[in-house]
Amino acid sequence: MLRLKEFELKQDEAVWLGASFFYGKNIVIPQGEYADIVSEQKISSDEFFRTVYNRALNVSRIIIPFSVYEKQICPWQLLSHGYGAEVTYLCNPCISYIQQMSEPGVKIRRHANSEGCIKQADWFLFDSIFVQLHTSLVYSQAKNRIVIARHIFFLLRNHPLKSIAVFFAVLKQLRRLEYCSFKKIISVLAYIPLIPFRYIGDYTGRIIKNFRL
Repeated sequence: MLRLKEFELKQDEAVWLGASFFYGKNIVIPQGEYADIVSEQKISSDEFFRTVYNRALNVSRIIIPFSVYEKQICPWQLLSHGYGAEVTYLCNPCISYIQQMSEPGVKIRRHANSEGCIKQADWFLFDSIFVQLHTSLVYSQAKNRIVIARHIFFLLRNHPLKSIAVFFAVLKQLRRLEYCSFKKIISVLAYIPLIPFRYIGDYTGRIIKNFRL
């Protein structure tokens, strides 16, 4: 609590707390395995989004401003199960910057029933698409749109028919948010046809790099 006071947070700033991780029977996981806080720097929320899936997500690690709760409907309330809710908390119109705190503020147990281990459930697909489309309402930068389009393309490729049905179900939920904009969602979807060429370019670049080495 004293560390948090030192940050002197502003109204549009949140905190991503450090954490210590362990398995059942208090077997501690080596710190390097979950070193997802690079520094204690304050970073923009869109920069945090671009690295969010390299982090060990857990909602107990989040401190957000009260303004997020003042919205008529909070986005995480519209999720099917809550998978990826951390992204909707932090990648939010009310938050501009996120202060990272490397010192552990919470202790998290990893187990076989963790959300990240049961991705086959139907709610996983709904929540995954919801989180990506919600983020498209928050960020307009091209580099963020490409990241979102890549995630959506991955889901469409692996669950083609089901993803389309879920997509329209997600749109129905997103309409309930006061900052919903179909124009922003369409601007992200426009990047999806380009993603296969992006994959080809990245793959070709790696081959050329290895060949030169």
